[in-house]
Amino acid sequence: MGDEMAAETKKQKTYKHQILELLPSILPQSPSDALTGTQLIVKLRQKGLKGSTDNSLHAWFSAFAKDPTTPIARVANGHGYFLRPELSGSFSSTGTETAQESAGRDFQAEEKFRALYLKWCESRGELPVLLNHNESAKKAAGLNKWKFPDVVTVRWDVLHDDDEGEFDENTLDVMRGLGEPPFDLISTELKVDLRAANLRESFFQCVSNSKWANVSQLVVAGPISDQSVVEELARLGSSYEVDVLSFGLSHEQFKSLPTADKIRAMSNKDADALLQNVTVAGIATGAASTPIDWEQLRDLQKQHRSINEILEWVAKCLKDKRPYSFDTWSKTFKKKIK
Repeated sequence: MGDEMAAETKKQKTYKHQILELLPSILPQSPSDALTGTQLIVKLRQKGLKGSTDNSLHAWFSAFAKDPTTPIARVANGHGYFLRPELSGSFSSTGTETAQESAGRDFQAEEKFRALYLKWCESRGELPVLLNHNESAKKAAGLNKWKFPDVVTVRWDVLHDDDEGEFDENTLDVMRGLGEPPFDLISTELKVDLRAANLRESFFQCVSNSKWANVSQLVVAGPISDQSVVEELARLGSSYEVDVLSFGLSHEQFKSLPTADKIRAMSNKDADALLQNVTVAGIATGAASTPIDWEQLRDLQKQHRSINEILEWVAKCLKDKRPYSFDTWSKTFKKKIK
């Protein structure tokens, strides 16, 4: 009896390996071309796979799709299977850039996405500030790792309904009287792509550098098509109160984006036209707003010049009861404050 069980176990392991070896040559790379379980079985049979029922194969597909080390992924919020992204090539525009293009930062995928994200924030009436990590205080290797987000955004809760260029003074006074902050500070980590292979590193980098803020965000340029990744992000986002957003940009869309300097220089009208082709999807939802960790924020203020400037900027807005942009504050008031 024991020998029969051992033989059956060995047979199942061999069968499993046979399926896993065949899948990469069968599965489509794009989620939009995903194959149903039945279609996948037909292709496996054509490749010579024998010895298992269709129901068993469907069970194998489902089990494989939940394991990020296998080549098969299930389409998020849909039906069908495709080749797991890290095996088909990660989402990045750098592979298609010429040597001349890659020489300049404005041609890099990361810079393009940063510029696009800032325009998206501005289109929502939010005021973003991009942090230059090279401006932080020099510390021993590792001490400042994962300490600073990519973007800090101010979202005012006291804008006047008829004029977004002014605060509603009555609302501002009431919130001050109640001891409630009239704004949210949003800390955002940006990633060009997010896959099973880099999911946890990307997520906990965001947790590390964003938990001081009212709102923590992890924002990804590319689509998140792997159902197992979506489920894990939803679980982590709920547990650690982090929003996860996807801009859903395909390879083709990302490649066609203007360079970062051109995006930054766009008028509101041109930026709105560009953003019409972007569909931002919520992958995970954290807390709507949590109290600021002032002790951690004061530490960041000492370590990074821009954090200190952001607080000075917000203070000026509150004093004048006007939501100046960071750029306006920098050009008009920064020298006077200093």
